[in-house]
Amino acid sequence: MSDSLFRDLDIPEPDVNLSCGSDSPAVQTAEIMFRLAPVLEAARPDLVLVVGDVDSTLAGALVAVKMGIHSRTSRPVCAASTAPWDGKASDRIVRILLA
Repeated sequence: MSDSLFRDLDIPEPDVNLSCGSDSPAVQTAEIMFRLAPVLEAARPDLVLVVGDVDSTLAGALVAVKMGIHSRTSRPVCAASTAPWDGKASDRIVRILLA
């Protein structure tokens, strides 16, 4: 799917594609962290901008912070405080953690 996305939107492909596929949120988050750590270790950036779905964003931010690299998210976190609390809403929990 990502190949057609880049082609259809006429945007360049990323320098690195982690190719994590789909799985449960916990497994996918762990896989992203496992594959992203060596990429960041090699690049040693000053800042990591984490973009993606909430699980990808959480994984990227966690890896960066654990490696002492500043991270920012492109996702608005203000939505985390506007809805009634539901402890089962995993997207909302991740947004609160990233706030």
